[in-house]
Amino acid sequence: MTEGNTAPRRQVPPSRIAAWAAELADILAREEAQRTTRVPYPEKTSLQYAKWQQLHKIVHATPVHVSDRLPRHEQWMAIRDYVWRAVGEREVIEWVTLQVEVARNIAAGIQDLRPRKDGPCHELLLEYVANRKRKALAVHHWALSAAETDGPPDYGIADDPAG
Repeated sequence: MTEGNTAPRRQVPPSRIAAWAAELADILAREEAQRTTRVPYPEKTSLQYAKWQQLHKIVHATPVHVSDRLPRHEQWMAIRDYVWRAVGEREVIEWVTLQVEVARNIAAGIQDLRPRKDGPCHELLLEYVANRKRKALAVHHWALSAAETDGPPDYGIADDPAG
């Protein structure tokens, strides 16, 4: 909850969260299938935006509370376990793992050059996912605009190093 908002958060039914998780699993499978096929870029960006929408719904609906008394890296480890179970998306897991490493370094006296926010880990995770969702939407809008103005180019296979 944000400051000034005193309304209680409505509980999302587990059946709805399970449906979102199933939809996310379907999106991740379709995204994986797109890695080996020729798909127009706007279609890829549309799927990426749908993925981040689902991730945002799930992370927002399933808050995880971690004790502030734990060392910061242990807080992030608890969040990583939650992300692994609830989401399972590689980029989010990697981001949370980076937060664990940075928190360990800071605890050992090794400062990170990037500024880090304080606050509850779940809120920071939710902010990260929301920012990725906004970025995915911006990229999708750009892809649609480019497809309209430039015509349909041959997009090829994204992960093919031979081009």
